[in-house]
Parts: sequence; structure tokens; C-alpha cells
Amino acid sequence: MPQVIATIGRERSISTLTRNLFTIDGDANPQTIKMAEAAILRVNPHLKKASGFKSGATVIIPGDIKLKPKDQPEQTDPSLSGVLKNAEDRLQLSMTEIEVAYAKSNAEIKTSVSVLKNRRFRQTAAKQSKNGAKLITSALKNQTQEQEINKKREQEFIQIIKDNMDEIEKLRKLVKN
Repeated sequence: MPQVIATIGRERSISTLTRNLFTIDGDANPQTIKMAEAAILRVNPHLKKASGFKSGATVIIPGDIKLKPKDQPEQTDPSLSGVLKNAEDRLQLSMTEIEVAYAKSNAEIKTSVSVLKNRRFRQTAAKQSKNGAKLITSALKNQTQEQEINKKREQEFIQIIKDNMDEIEKLRKLVKN
């Protein structure tokens, strides 16, 4: 299932939201339900607080949930305001996907750097190969550079999306006038 956008109705908790979005029968594994809730919270961290459950707010439903979604076709408002809202929702989805992807990549790099800086690992590598120390130093430098590139790219992506959201807001104001 691809990621989709949903709108909060009267839900005021993650468990209620999950039950309203997915078909959960008596045979549903409680662990699967908890994993679905965790997946929703992962891409919608604002739902960790009760204040995140505002009627009409947009939430992203990740595609890796192992529950059958309820048949709720996406409703779109064909008016210009509806089109602008839909575009804004899609940009928000894109921003969340970018943030999650870069967070995952940076976590992997951090783990690699930690291993490469480990004294025992460095000693073992040096014993295994006469170039071991040089290879580790080179790999560490490459990981550090990759982390810096990731940070810059993520900031560029986010800025472009925010700029587009600002333009949508300008269009929204024009529509109101």
C-alpha cells in the first residue's frame, strides 16, 4: 500500500485513529495494531500529543502497515481552495518523507562512524591489513563528508518545499479576496 493522506475527524487518540483507518476484527494481532500505531506516529510525530488531534488536520498513513485499510476513497474538493489544500497536503507528505529518509540515512552514517572510531575495530583492521588504518581513515572521512552533504541536501529540499507552501498560501489569499 502506498502512503496516503487522511484527515482527522473526531479521533482524539492514536488507537482510535488506527481503528478508524483500518479494518480490525477480533482476530487482529494486538502486536500488529501496536506496530501500525507506531508507524503512524513515526511519520506524524505531532500525534504524540493530544493537541495534534485537531479535526480537519492532515495525517500521513505510511504504506508499510500490515492491516487492511478501510475502503475510504480519498475525497478531494474540486474548487480552487480544495486543489490548493490538496497541493499543500502533498507537499507536507513530501517533506515528511524527506525528513524520514534523511534521518534514517544519518542514523546509518552515525553507526558507521561509531564503528570506524572504535579503538578495537581500528586495531583489528590494522592487524588484518597493512593498509587497514589508511582504509579506516578514508572511510571515516567519506562518511563525514556524506553526512555534511545529506544535511545540505535535506535543507535544500525542505526550503524548496516551504517556498512552494508559501506560494500556495499567497494563492489562497488571492482566492479569498
